[in-house]
Amino acid sequence: REPSLFELYTSPSVTYFDFTDPVTGIRDTETPFVLNGNPRLEPEDSRNFTAGIVFSPKFAPGLTASIDFFDIERHDVVRAPDPRDIVRRELAGKLFPGEMVLRNADGSIAQIIGPYENNGGEKARGADFGLQYEVQTSFGTFTSLTQATWLESFRKAFTRGGPALELTRQDRREDAFSTNDAFLKWKGKSRLSWSWRKFDLSATLNYTDGFHEKLYGNSVGPTPQFPNGGLKEHWVDATWTIDAQASHS
Repeated sequence: REPSLFELYTSPSVTYFDFTDPVTGIRDTETPFVLNGNPRLEPEDSRNFTAGIVFSPKFAPGLTASIDFFDIERHDVVRAPDPRDIVRRELAGKLFPGEMVLRNADGSIAQIIGPYENNGGEKARGADFGLQYEVQTSFGTFTSLTQATWLESFRKAFTRGGPALELTRQDRREDAFSTNDAFLKWKGKSRLSWSWRKFDLSATLNYTDGFHEKLYGNSVGPTPQFPNGGLKEHWVDATWTIDAQASHS
């Protein structure tokens, strides 16, 4: 994937986040981070492997079953840097091109500046399942279609050359710069439809898996969210929804 024009040439944008400076120990709940475009970005590299089987038995006309395995890798993923990592690189004297930490006279942080970067990678592995059965009768055509996706593993490296961590839930700190959406183990839908002359009826049952989220309190002291600087856990239940549709032409 080539970097987008936005990632290459966007004008500076400012966001604010809660951060404790490891140099001064000063906590600022509105530390400014300036994100710039980066014309030096390289394309992302992706390697995909898929293998599948489709089975349509002669003894059951209209029946089709399928399974597809996938293994997808992405390297040098373009993303906004974590400003806390920029400060760590400043302390180590290893800032990347375009990164800066501007400080006030008292040593406190005035601004953290960084461009989009090629950083880290992702690897997803799982399988897609399908089952379809169609039967024609004097009362119309009935079709049943069930599709599901199983995410066996999702690993993510947050730095280039860093370890690929298995993400089974959402873990983040209260002062985290950003968080990702949950990675769901199962998603699926099952549809039953009927078509006769100019009438069509269908009903679809959708399933979305649940997930477990953890939010850690800031280690510098108590906050309104975390009076004891502790841990909050949140379970999101699986969701079932039903769609129904009728039409006449």
